[in-house]
Amino acid sequence: MLARFILTIALVTLTGCTTIKYRDVQSQFEQAVRADNEQSGLPFTDIASRYDAVVAELTPAYIGKLDEKLQANAWTLRAVSEWRAGQFTNALQSADEGLNTIERLKQKEPKFDASRDSVILTMIPGLVEDSRLRQRLKELGRQDVKDNYKVYTGKFRNALRALAEAKAKMTAATPAAVRYYWYYQSWRVLENWQFVLGVLPVEQQNQANREADEFVSATLGGKDLLDASTLPDAVKKAEAAIPAGLVYRQLIDLERQR
Repeated sequence: MLARFILTIALVTLTGCTTIKYRDVQSQFEQAVRADNEQSGLPFTDIASRYDAVVAELTPAYIGKLDEKLQANAWTLRAVSEWRAGQFTNALQSADEGLNTIERLKQKEPKFDASRDSVILTMIPGLVEDSRLRQRLKELGRQDVKDNYKVYTGKFRNALRALAEAKAKMTAATPAAVRYYWYYQSWRVLENWQFVLGVLPVEQQNQANREADEFVSATLGGKDLLDASTLPDAVKKAEAAIPAGLVYRQLIDLERQR
């Protein structure tokens, strides 16, 4: 489920000669996110079609006509929409385009490198890896984990590397909502890895757990990350970093019920 924070991605100020059409696209995106957050009562195909509509509007040609300062935001909306619609390869390409835009912008205004768009675009590869694994597990079942654990652990590692890279971009100016979103998505990936480890036969678990703990400690052990020494420790600290009552805590509760 996509956290409600994503709604705030679209809330940028439109200035100059930017067309009203971009406001309309932002509204479409916000409506898609609201439906996504309430998807328990809607078929997923309906949700995907809403995101597809956003992608159809935000073509590369259209984005190229926007003021450059809006282009990064537009690529973010496109990348997130493609991710949520299951267009994983396209989402990665859009994230790259968005990050290339930010690379140009930060030459004049370094603050763009720590912007919410920059952080989220950097997270996209990790979110895609996690979604692909969830989809694979759903389609192939637990036996696939036992037969191909190396595939799972490799992708979890890739996801956490992307999340660590995104966290490294944050500064004191990065909005708190972005930080909480990062903690939530980190919790999801870590929790999913912990679940997969639990599927392994007992004779494989000790070594697999030890290797996972070592990787998490090396990747997320810094004080600026999660300051975690093991995978279970990282799961707890990611959740604890989110204030009680915030929507992400509700999303974590929903995830646990699945």
